[in-house]
Amino acid sequence: PATTEPGAPVAVRLTRTARTISADGAGTLLEQLERGGARPASGCRMGICKTCTCRKRSGVVENLLTGARSTDPDEDIQLCVSVARSELELEL
Repeated sequence: PATTEPGAPVAVRLTRTARTISADGAGTLLEQLERGGARPASGCRMGICKTCTCRKRSGVVENLLTGARSTDPDEDIQLCVSVARSELELEL
């Protein structure tokens, strides 16, 4: 998938709830989802407890702690330390 720069809006599709939320890539996915009205599970909000881990079905995210990009489909990501870098489909 094509990647976007921080601040560019992207669609985040939530497969379990059949919702689509707009994320701007400037904040973490957890923050963006909460701002859009979703309530994913969360705990420490720092990438330690892994409560916010969910399955990314498609798209590109960047881990803010490591700088690593998740580009493969069907990978687990932590919402509290990940930012959207393309349109996403999440198992939420």
